[in-house]
Amino acid sequence: MSGVLRLSNNVTGRSTIVASANTDQTFTLPSIGGTLLTGGSSLEVIFPPGTEALPGLHVQGDVDTGLYAPAANSLGISTAGSQRLIIDASGRVGIGNSTMYQYLEVGFTDDNATFQGTGAFGDWGAGSRGILLENKSSTTGSKVLAQFRNTANDWFAGTAHNGTNTDFILQRENFDPTLIVSAEGRLLMGTPSDITGSTNYILQAATTGGGSIALARNDGTVGVNESMGRITFYGNDGGTYEAVGQIDCQADDPHAAGDKPGRLVFSTTADGASAVTERMRLDSSGSLLIGSTQNQIVGRGSIGGRLQVSADDNEAAITIKRATAGAFGSYLGLGKARGTLASPSIVLDGDELGTISFGAYDGTDYASFAAQITAIVDGVPAENNTPGRLHIYTTPAGGSQSLARMQIDARGQFITISDGTGSVDNMLSTLGASSSSTKLLSCRRNATSENFGSGTEVCVIRRNGDLDNTNNSYGALSDIKLKENIVDAGSQWEDLKAIRFRKYNYKKETRNDTLTQLGVIAQELELVSPGLVTTTPDLDENDVDLGTATKSVKYSVLTLKALVALQEAMTRIEALETEVSSLRAK
Repeated sequence: MSGVLRLSNNVTGRSTIVASANTDQTFTLPSIGGTLLTGGSSLEVIFPPGTEALPGLHVQGDVDTGLYAPAANSLGISTAGSQRLIIDASGRVGIGNSTMYQYLEVGFTDDNATFQGTGAFGDWGAGSRGILLENKSSTTGSKVLAQFRNTANDWFAGTAHNGTNTDFILQRENFDPTLIVSAEGRLLMGTPSDITGSTNYILQAATTGGGSIALARNDGTVGVNESMGRITFYGNDGGTYEAVGQIDCQADDPHAAGDKPGRLVFSTTADGASAVTERMRLDSSGSLLIGSTQNQIVGRGSIGGRLQVSADDNEAAITIKRATAGAFGSYLGLGKARGTLASPSIVLDGDELGTISFGAYDGTDYASFAAQITAIVDGVPAENNTPGRLHIYTTPAGGSQSLARMQIDARGQFITISDGTGSVDNMLSTLGASSSSTKLLSCRRNATSENFGSGTEVCVIRRNGDLDNTNNSYGALSDIKLKENIVDAGSQWEDLKAIRFRKYNYKKETRNDTLTQLGVIAQELELVSPGLVTTTPDLDENDVDLGTATKSVKYSVLTLKALVALQEAMTRIEALETEVSSLRAK
């Protein structure tokens, strides 16, 4: 070979070696301690180790830029007197690092590194550091990839041009992309493109079995109320991120192997607040609690319900609404079967189908109920034939158990039951406004099923107390088998003569009709026949005695007294007629 090689001792000058011809030549350079060997087509240069500040082999005119040996079997490159790259004895490469643990390491210290460009494309400012892999193609689908390989398969990480911007991709060889960070900042897992059509969904996951996200707590000891993972939603109005809502999975009881009771807690931030408050939880038993953290027994049974709504204000309510073009409205269904949910069997006569229970806090719990409505099978059921009846229960004062008060059976019979407690024993009260209701009770026969206005009216109780019927027949049970101590009635002649019959009208404040009527005054009648007068204490709507009383008259018995007196009068008249006839015959 031929050529010129100049070697400098970095201090006193340089030596020039001219090599020509084809024979081996050896030159010894004592001034720098190096050796140059040439022979044939090979060239060997031996130079001192040097340092990063004064490399053993440097660029002409630039003594602090070149090659040096930082250690045995290692090679370094320095520029401007500073180490830039090292290859160590194990073949590891360090850029900016002098001790490497990986096969390629890049290290630097720079507080001014930035992701913001300062000029044309690719100009990231003097303070930026990093590694640049650039594909200068602008064709859609063009990529820049880093490849990772082991004995099983290859993985690629890089970017792909999507026609407008560039997406970051992590992908296994011959598979669809595993992870994509789109140019808009969306994280796509298992899908090569956005699946929502909206840039607001920044996290998207898709698999053939359905996209799923797993959150876990890696803790050997988990106690009640400890969180397994949560999703929290924040808002940044005002410049500070504050929680708006949260879904938290918590331990519902202490955990053990094969025993992981959990609950989901849903929280929102109230108006005027900046921290979340629990609103609803789904506990480990499957019960949904709204406004409460404990499933409490209310009204009946030994366990709480699957749905519980609680509140400290007037919003402890469940609202069901329906909007449709059809005639049907909202629906609440209570169902019952024997057997199991997976394998139900037919109910039996007398089975309860559902209950609405009204519980009251009695100072200890809500387990005592004041009233309830229960639906019961009222006959032998069959397919599409389930006769039923309704029972209404109430709890009397001083009682601890509700009693059946009213029943509507499968035939439509209406039955009321009273225990007779208290000073008033009203089996049925019908109320109506005197200014608008003309009837308090209407009785009809031959009515059409489910048509409450059909049929022929046979009896009416009007708002003024009048009773009208179609045959003017009023009766009483009078069979001799029901009676004993039967004797003839005594004379009613004197009683009837002593009774004062009056004309009167009701006072306006009684809200009764004020027309003139004929009758008796109870207090006056009581002086003659006290058995015809009934005295009833006046009570308020809560059955509290007002300290006054109202008297009423048994007009039907008074009529019977009049009939007895009439019989006496007829007997006397007949006797007089006989006497007159005898006198006329003389």
